[in-house]
Amino acid sequence: MNRNRIRALVFLAAAVLAAQVLPWREAAMLFPSLSPLLSLLGALAARTATAWVFLGVPVLILGYFRSRWFCRYACPVGFATEGIGRWNRRSRGKFARLPNLGRGLLLILAGGAAFGYPLFIWLDPLALFGGFFSAWRAPLTWTSFALAAGFPLVLLLSWILPQAWCHRICPLGAAQDLLALARRKLETRPADRKSVV
Repeated sequence: MNRNRIRALVFLAAAVLAAQVLPWREAAMLFPSLSPLLSLLGALAARTATAWVFLGVPVLILGYFRSRWFCRYACPVGFATEGIGRWNRRSRGKFARLPNLGRGLLLILAGGAAFGYPLFIWLDPLALFGGFFSAWRAPLTWTSFALAAGFPLVLLLSWILPQAWCHRICPLGAAQDLLALARRKLETRPADRKSVV
C-alpha cells in the first residue's frame, strides 16, 4: 500500500473519530492524544495526567528516529494541505522565504504549559482538525465558529502558499524537526571525536 492510500485511510479514520459518530464518546480523544503537544504539554499545563497522555510518547520516539514520519503518514491536516497545495503549482517553493515560525510557537507552547497556560495549543494540527469536526455538533456560537474556522483557514493558506503551514508554521512539525536535529547532532559527535584523536 502506497503512502497516499495510507494517508487517505488515516484521514477518514480521524474524521470519523472527530465527528463522534461512534457510540464510544471517548473515541474522539483517541487521535488528538497522538499529538505530543496536546497530550504531554496539555497534561503539563493542567498539572494532571491520564492514560491518554502516553499515546503521544510513541510519536516522539518515532519522530526521533524517522524525521517527520507523523507528517508523512499520519497527519490528516498535512494530507489535506498537500492536496490543496497541488492546485497552485505557480507558488510552489515560495514558503522557503518565510521564517520558521513553528519553532517559536513550539517554545511559547512549552513555556506556557510549564507555567500552566497552554498558549497556542489550538494551533496543533490535530486540535484544528478535531475542532472543525466537533464544532458542528454543538449549537453555533462564536467559540464553535472559531474552532470550525481553523482548519479551513489552514487549507486556504496552503492553497495560497503551498507547504507554508507544514514547513514553517505547524508546531508539531517543528517538534519533529528538532528531534531529528538532535539525533543528527548526537550521531556526528563520535565521528568528531575520532577526527580530533
